Amino acid sequence: KMATEEKKEVKEDMSEKETTFERYRVTYDKEKADWVVKKDGGMRATKRFRTKQEALDYVEGLCDRKGASLSVHKKNGKFQKQ
Repeated sequence: KMATEEKKEVKEDMSEKETTFERYRVTYDKEKADWVVKKDGGMRATKRFRTKQEALDYVEGLCDRKGASLSVHKKNGKFQKQ
């Protein structure tokens, strides 16, 4: 019985560590003139938005659900916040 409980704790610890590696970024795409939400390491945009605020509203909910972190960039590409 004890070993089963220990396995659950280890599994929970591992899942928490896995989620900390996920990071989403909000950046501006000059070519398409829209704001992009993209997961680090991903090839394609998760979703695109007309405004930065729409992108932030979407990605903040996504990060809360997945336990991921967030980086926000300004229109010129510089970091705004992490």
